[in-house]
Amino acid sequence: MAIYDDKPYYGPPPDSDSDESYEGFYFGDDHIDKRANRRAILVINPDQELFDAAMKGNVEDLKKTIKDLVFDVNTILETGQQTLLHTGCRYANVDIVRYLLENGANPNRQVDSYTPLMEACCISIDKSKEAKEIVDLLLHHRVVVNVSDKYGATPFMMACKNGHIDVVKKLAKLASMEASDNNGTTPLLYAIENNQQEIIKILLEEGANINICNRKGYSPSQVAQFFGFYDILDLLPKEDQTYCVPTTFLCYNSLCDVIPRIFLKSDVPEYFQEVTTILRRSNLEQFLDIFAQSSVSLAQFLIMDDEKLKAIGIELPLHRQKILTAILNFHLNHWSKKSIAKVKRKEPDSFYDLLMLSANHLQNIVVINSTLQFIKSNILNEKFGCFKDSDLQKFKESLVGYRKSLKEIRKTVKYLQGFSPEKSPLYIDYEEYCEEKRKHKVRRCIKYTLFIGISIVIFLKIGSVIIA
Repeated sequence: MAIYDDKPYYGPPPDSDSDESYEGFYFGDDHIDKRANRRAILVINPDQELFDAAMKGNVEDLKKTIKDLVFDVNTILETGQQTLLHTGCRYANVDIVRYLLENGANPNRQVDSYTPLMEACCISIDKSKEAKEIVDLLLHHRVVVNVSDKYGATPFMMACKNGHIDVVKKLAKLASMEASDNNGTTPLLYAIENNQQEIIKILLEEGANINICNRKGYSPSQVAQFFGFYDILDLLPKEDQTYCVPTTFLCYNSLCDVIPRIFLKSDVPEYFQEVTTILRRSNLEQFLDIFAQSSVSLAQFLIMDDEKLKAIGIELPLHRQKILTAILNFHLNHWSKKSIAKVKRKEPDSFYDLLMLSANHLQNIVVINSTLQFIKSNILNEKFGCFKDSDLQKFKESLVGYRKSLKEIRKTVKYLQGFSPEKSPLYIDYEEYCEEKRKHKVRRCIKYTLFIGISIVIFLKIGSVIIA
């Protein structure tokens, strides 16, 4: 657009014969010289002057233009689409930033989710000194440090990415170390991805968490390996090994698990599979690895108290209380002798069936014993409070029921013992073995003696016949 006689002109060039070929664009101003009676005025956008002054660091021109235009320093410029403070920070002009902050510029003004502090943290590394001075000025004017852009990145992350050591040291005490952007990238991961070794050292000294992974599940060590930054791997401490509960702890896999006290012991604690079931039913499966690492058997689990739970690593009182409630609910469930497997007297049972019956009885004995120990322990510690006569009567009736069930178990055990030989088929009596070996040796000697004697007699008879 040009201005002729103080009026805007949008048409084709003045020396054009027609406007049929005009498409709305015109380059060059040769026609201005041909029309001397028309005066052309070049129009400069005032925002451009402000932007240029802030970009080049010309404080005096900026002051004059702001005064002449009565310009609000927090207004977004058409040129550059940012405020003057954003521009001063982006181009590392310390004097411009100082003047604007002292004259009402808002240090927390966001433009397209970007703040002046973010602009300062993105300054190129060759102007790291200016970046530090600008950050100090912004902090002096109470800038908000923990703010993120539309991608979730914070000024601290940007400083870690661009390697501004002094800025990182300054913001480390104020910024969140465990904040992450939309991709789950933390300040430590930003430093690793951009091979900022000095920044990584600072973050580790400040206690950055090395176990936080990004959204793809990659840990800081894995990211360093992916980029081939093996020097960074030496800086990072070894990650905590994640314990996985073995599958053998979760279900019965062999006879050693089913009858642990008859066969040789396995690596699985006695009836730990039942501990797994109790925790799962109570929505406490997250503590399964703690009990597995501590090799807690079912008998030990059922008599756990607060101190024992704390000793194996369950720190929060709320969690301990939930587990104790699950144990109490297990003991409160009425135990019935129907849970004891019975022998089918009318039908012959295989050896495997008899073995499973024995396993069932043994497990019930373990549970009953644990319940009685649980009751005794809580009574001695006065955790059950005062008992009424009715409670004692119920307890007595329950004991009578337990005794009847134990008698049933004894009868079954005696019956099962009838199927067992007096000695194990694999049992070897060493003295009996030596005696049998001695007898065998004697028999062999007698046999050889008789053979030799008979041979001599026959030889003598044959000799006498020949002589005769």
